[in-house]
Amino acid sequence: MNRLILYAFIGAVSATVINYFNLNLVTGAIAAILIGSTAGILMHFFLNKH
Repeated sequence: MNRLILYAFIGAVSATVINYFNLNLVTGAIAAILIGSTAGILMHFFLNKH
């Protein structure tokens, strides 16, 4: 459940940044997926270490 909240937060931040830079929707969607998955993987390893 916490992971879903984290992904939603990252997605919202990504969307805000993408809107700020005024990129198109496809680029924004790809960027949000990449940022979300990368952060999710990093958090997964970080939480497993501790």
